[in-house]
Amino acid sequence: TESPIPAGYLGTATLYAAGYVAAILAVGIAAFQRRELYEQQTTYLPGVVSLLTWAGRLAALGCLLAAAVLLSLPEFHDAAGLGLAGGLLAAAVAGWLLWGAFGRGARWSWWTAAVLAAAFLARAVVGTLFPSAAEALLLRGSTGMLYVRIAGSAVVLALLLLPKTRRHFRPEGRGRVA
Repeated sequence: TESPIPAGYLGTATLYAAGYVAAILAVGIAAFQRRELYEQQTTYLPGVVSLLTWAGRLAALGCLLAAAVLLSLPEFHDAAGLGLAGGLLAAAVAGWLLWGAFGRGARWSWWTAAVLAAAFLARAVVGTLFPSAAEALLLRGSTGMLYVRIAGSAVVLALLLLPKTRRHFRPEGRGRVA
């Protein structure tokens, strides 16, 4: 039988990867430290947009990591497990591209993020108000988790509706947020 990967080995591999990334970044910083790079356009990215962009990209990386973990576990090497891993990989790629476009100010990405936040909020509210519907909506966990989902979705939706955030996605207002 196959034995699980020891936690110590995973920790060592993670530290090695982090050290390798830090070394590559240090070489890049050293190479460009004394150069003046030409800046085509000065843009200002509102803090809320930056926060949502990186939170979305971290979620996409989480999907990628979850897919990698599923592919490494032998009990998920059936059609359902491979389908789930493929869906997670597709979500990771789509999420990375969506949140990258969001950070650049693509208007369609704002609408997509707003619709997704509203859908997650509605799903959690319906699951809370109608406990029998929670299983049909694939909402598992305690009532407290439903409240966390409601709060998280409501916060994201509120952040998307802030004037500074919306202004970042107007063609004439891009880069000139007061």
